[in-house]
Amino acid sequence: MKKKALTQIAFEFLSIVFAVLLALGLNSYKQSIDLEKDAKTLKKSILLECRNNYARIDSTMYMNKDFYNYIDSLVRLNPDDITNVSFNYGFELLANSAWNIAQNNKAINALDQQFLLDAADIYHTQEFYTEFTSSFYQNMGQHITQMDEIPPYNTALSFYYSLNVMNSAAGDLQDKLKLLFDTYDNDGAGSGSESDND
Repeated sequence: MKKKALTQIAFEFLSIVFAVLLALGLNSYKQSIDLEKDAKTLKKSILLECRNNYARIDSTMYMNKDFYNYIDSLVRLNPDDITNVSFNYGFELLANSAWNIAQNNKAINALDQQFLLDAADIYHTQEFYTEFTSSFYQNMGQHITQMDEIPPYNTALSFYYSLNVMNSAAGDLQDKLKLLFDTYDNDGAGSGSESDND
């Protein structure tokens, strides 16, 4: 009788342990599925943000084409022939909110590491481009207030240098974005080579 009771207790104990382990396993599996879904959402958001940024760079390059040609023509002149330098440059801000959100989301660990490296490189280049363009505008105020003191040719030369750096950074950024789209646009938004069937 006592032996039968011990057997029943052992069986009940094992049943409880099995139930707990099963619950933990199911919970872990659910969390893994949720992380994969969140990772797909993060990747889609980053790719969409990058595509929008690519369009903004295109727009910026197009709207400032005439200004660049104007400055390019000035620096080819004799310095004494330049009496005035006008300024007409437009700039569209690039977004980075999707990337910032991804970095603070634990689902980022479920993303393909190579995708993360490629995206980090792009946003680093974007940061340089944005900061340099911002400093260009800040220096513009100095040029305007000191217009009577700075020779026009020096102003044109300064603009020419800055525009070339910005155009080079923009071109480099667009090349990296194109490669990102070619590599990841059709491979789904999860980790590795998993396809997105949602």
